[in-house]
Amino acid sequence: MPSAAQLTALTAGFDQVPGTAWYVDTAAHQVVLSVTDGAKGARLDTLLATARHAGSAVRVERLAGTLTNYIASGDAILLAGHRVGADPDQRLRRAR
Repeated sequence: MPSAAQLTALTAGFDQVPGTAWYVDTAAHQVVLSVTDGAKGARLDTLLATARHAGSAVRVERLAGTLTNYIASGDAILLAGHRVGADPDQRLRRAR
C-alpha cells in the first residue's frame, strides 16, 4: 500500500491537462484523477496512460461539466492562526 508521500510523488509525473485535476485520497491510499468531458487530446491520452501504468494507486473519475479553480499552489490558507499553503511542500508557519 503506497504512502501519502509516494502518492504525492506520483503526481509529479502528471502533466497539467485542461479539464483535469487530482488529489491524494489518504484514506483510500490512492491518487484520484478527475477528468471532465472537456478534457481531450494527446496530452490527456498521455496522462491516462500514466495513470493506468500506476495501477490501483490511481483512481480515474469522469466528471460532467467544467472545473473551477478555488485555490492554487502558493495561495495562502489560514488555519488556527497558522499560515499554510496549497503547495504540499510548503512548511507550516505562524501567520503574522
